[in-house]
Amino acid sequence: MVFYDDDEVPESRPMFLFDWQLDNVQTFVAAANRVNATRLPSWLKRRPPDMTAHSFTEELFEAVATHARGRLGHVMLGPNTLQQLGAIMAALASLQADSFLQAAVTEAFPQTPCVEYLAVTYCFDTRGNRGEPMRFPTLYDRDGQPLRSLFM
Repeated sequence: MVFYDDDEVPESRPMFLFDWQLDNVQTFVAAANRVNATRLPSWLKRRPPDMTAHSFTEELFEAVATHARGRLGHVMLGPNTLQQLGAIMAALASLQADSFLQAAVTEAFPQTPCVEYLAVTYCFDTRGNRGEPMRFPTLYDRDGQPLRSLFM
């Protein structure tokens, strides 16, 4: 685990924060453990039906953290360069497009439009303590149908 003192984090190095919505993660994991998937994400170590909310968030965060300079538990990535921040956002977009994760989120939250997120994400580009939730653009499948968002 890495901890950053204020003096270590330059103003120009954004931090990326995950505010896990634990009730939603637990509902999602219960659904994911029921989904009959032929192809699972390569980063997923604990496979259904044995996934837990903790294993899922840790493994997902570990996969995304490969694009960051450092991490704090499974809630914060950084400090990052702008290139690293872009890579983190691209990794999250790729995760949202994964067929297994889309099947699980559809099973967990069948209502449309889905307004439940696994995590609300924030980018802090200064040492200030106020952040605004990230807004990811809607992604579409090959047929032009919108994918469900896992992250805000």
